[in-house]
Amino acid sequence: MPIVERANEFCVEPIERSHPTSSGHSTRGHGGAIITCLSASDKPSEDTGIQSPMRRAGSVSDSVRSVRALAIIVGGMDAEFALNFADEWVAGWNSHDLERILTHYADDVMFSSPHIIERLGKPSGEVHGKDELRAYFGSGLQSESDLHFTLEDVRFSVDTVVINYRNQRNHAVAEVLRFRDGLVIWGCGAYAPQR
Repeated sequence: MPIVERANEFCVEPIERSHPTSSGHSTRGHGGAIITCLSASDKPSEDTGIQSPMRRAGSVSDSVRSVRALAIIVGGMDAEFALNFADEWVAGWNSHDLERILTHYADDVMFSSPHIIERLGKPSGEVHGKDELRAYFGSGLQSESDLHFTLEDVRFSVDTVVINYRNQRNHAVAEVLRFRDGLVIWGCGAYAPQR
């Protein structure tokens, strides 16, 4: 099942404390609000330990764009920045313009991916710095001439954006990106297991 079907609501609550839940959901306080992602089958319940009632802030069930109505600020990250970044990130990759893609990354970026092992021969699966990232991303663009990403879902936290997308092979991928001063300083590509 695509990720966009599994997580179709954002709920926002004022923070009173950290909220461990009995249902297996992870909620964590950051500044003035917490974000809880619920699956389609979930209903807010009284046994979650949450001190205030949940308010539905937006829905991504029909389209990622419907979240644009969110005016949530969590730490230094807000929904509009996360969505705009994801749109530009996907557009950069789909343009196959390596320098456009790299404008989003800090000079001291660290990135990990299982493809780094095969493409660059680095057993750690990590690259450090923009030059190594350029080599890794460049190898992907060169070896995948039909590369194309389709945005499915965007998540954000205090300093992190998660971009869930499908690649040209229709494989589900999550890009987890941590920011400092508007640039990615750490990231990883996480891939759905192929059966």
